[in-house]
Amino acid sequence: MNRGFYLVLFMTAVNVGAFALPSPLIYGADLLNGVLVYLSWRNWKPVKPPFNIIVIIWIALAVYIAFLAVNSDYVKGASTLLFSLRELYPFGLMIYIVALVDEEKLDSYIKFLHLVCFSGVVLALAQSLKGTEGLFGDETFYHRGHSGGQNYMINNYLARVVLPTMYIIQIMFLYLVYQMILDRTQLVHKILLVLYAIIILIGFSRSNWSGLIICIVLALLITLTIRKEKFQRAVSWILLTIFVLTVVFTVVDTPVIKTIRESLTERVDEMFYDLEKKDGNLGSRLSTIEIGMRMFESSPWTGIDLNLIPLYEYYQMSDVGYLYALLTMGLIGLVLLGLWYLVTIFISYRYIMVSARKQDYQGVIISMLLLSNILFFIMIQQTNQFTFSTACLSITTGLFIVKFRSS
Repeated sequence: MNRGFYLVLFMTAVNVGAFALPSPLIYGADLLNGVLVYLSWRNWKPVKPPFNIIVIIWIALAVYIAFLAVNSDYVKGASTLLFSLRELYPFGLMIYIVALVDEEKLDSYIKFLHLVCFSGVVLALAQSLKGTEGLFGDETFYHRGHSGGQNYMINNYLARVVLPTMYIIQIMFLYLVYQMILDRTQLVHKILLVLYAIIILIGFSRSNWSGLIICIVLALLITLTIRKEKFQRAVSWILLTIFVLTVVFTVVDTPVIKTIRESLTERVDEMFYDLEKKDGNLGSRLSTIEIGMRMFESSPWTGIDLNLIPLYEYYQMSDVGYLYALLTMGLIGLVLLGLWYLVTIFISYRYIMVSARKQDYQGVIISMLLLSNILFFIMIQQTNQFTFSTACLSITTGLFIVKFRSS
């Protein structure tokens, strides 16, 4: 069982983008997934209602993705078949967690997630100081920005950085925020919270900022209904933080602060300018939607192809998450995913209230994390867009089921 747990930890790191496995090492990961499927089957325990509904729809979606992967036009032989089937790894991750992680190991698994995030923070800061040149080879670490537009210098010491581990960092940032609102936190958690916030800030993604703020506001509203005094304390800390940041960015005039302030202002101004003129990012996305919808009309039910980008090199389609989902999964896949979202949102909210009544604040935090994870990815259009974002949903869902399946 312990070996199975450590294998789950390893595959978690692979799936959230902590590092890449180039050929031929990637075939070891393929084999390892087979081992985990076997161990999960051997150690599987029945999942009681209502959690079994979450698992059933998730497995149905995974089977459908497997069908699309096998029937992809990209598949020409054994190696391309394995490449296509790797889309399933993050779906399997939730099953591995449910089967091989028990409630006693929840804290250990969460500490490991923080370790993965901290590693991502170190690489992101190092890459940021390095600039636009890669620190390592392309197939060693996910260390660079996912697009050229967000991988350029702010000044001589800082670059804008977006890396795949950003998604799990954002989720664990929310976990720490919720922990600070509802439970006791150690000094190490506060340090991690600041580090995660820095990485999120220099990512310069407006949708991510907005999504995180909305998730925190939602958590505050839920906290208001279950523990008013904790809500008041949390609001006090948030207002103090906003006040300090406002003072820093308006009074301090060092070159670094000045450049970051100008960059933040520029990003916000661009957003309103884009909306008004239908230009910039908005104009590009409108054009992408127009092209994508013409493609979608030729195959609406199952989409164009699961491997749309490697097959046709339509990289711009990934900028619009729901369009990308339609083109890769079709209406069938998007409906299945939407159904899973609705069911899981309802159940997670229910268990927030159940845990609050029992004063089980870890239960509230994990339930709130799953609810926020779904809402966050809906808002920032990461709908089944990349394996590392799907892996985040697997992780938060797996933790949720492990926490409550014996209750």
